[in-house]
Amino acid sequence: MATFTLPSGQVVETHEPLFGEYVDIVTTTQDNMKELIYAKFAVIVPGLSREEVANLSGSDGRALLQEVSRIWQGRSEEAEIPFGNGSASDSEASQSEMPKPANA
Repeated sequence: MATFTLPSGQVVETHEPLFGEYVDIVTTTQDNMKELIYAKFAVIVPGLSREEVANLSGSDGRALLQEVSRIWQGRSEEAEIPFGNGSASDSEASQSEMPKPANA
């Protein structure tokens, strides 16, 4: 299990769902968005009860929802690093590599 620190400083353990868990959640909650969200939390953050999730502050809840979504979709943490970290975006990098016109 990995850990995730909420904006409040609370640390929670996260778990990458097994394929069977994924199938169970998708097939049993597909018609109820509320149940789908709570089911994802239950599998990915098993240390928090449904009541504890419901009682998270807005900022903690949104941060944890983003982390749960990242894990659910199988995205790596590296893929989540924004371009605001000082590196050039793909378009900036490609523009800087383009030759400048001769009259510039």
